[in-house]
Amino acid sequence: MSPLLVFIICATLPLTWTFSTQYYGNTKYAALPNHCYYEELKLAVPVNDTLYPTDKEFQCITVFCRYDYVLVIKQLPTSLFASFKTNFYQVRKTK
Repeated sequence: MSPLLVFIICATLPLTWTFSTQYYGNTKYAALPNHCYYEELKLAVPVNDTLYPTDKEFQCITVFCRYDYVLVIKQLPTSLFASFKTNFYQVRKTK
């Protein structure tokens, strides 16, 4: 395999890692005014604000609450992080 082809493949691979976007409507949180509630992660998100949960291992998620109480959730597919974790630990064990 030519070095140029390897370079092109490595350079374009991150372009295939795209976020999936999900929309959840009518997520007004009854306990807190001007907040949306994301039940899956138990997050109260202020209106017109974005949260970046960091306590979820190997998940890259952003949660945004629109003015009309619609949650916009973007995340990377979990399989990317699982493969990274496996490769990372294999490299560390061999050193």
